[in-house]
Amino acid sequence: MATSSTSSTTTKKYVLYPYENGKWSKGAPSVSIGESFWIAKTEAANWVRSFTIGM
Repeated sequence: MATSSTSSTTTKKYVLYPYENGKWSKGAPSVSIGESFWIAKTEAANWVRSFTIGM
């Protein structure tokens, strides 16, 4: 099980996105450039993200 948490700009509270049984229960979270988030996992893993600015 893993949980992703992002900060809501309207409520100023974290929004939780549980990941269980191989899927996001509320849909996959979307993290913008510069937005804070954290992932709570039961096992360690690498997270890699690629993005392009100015194109």
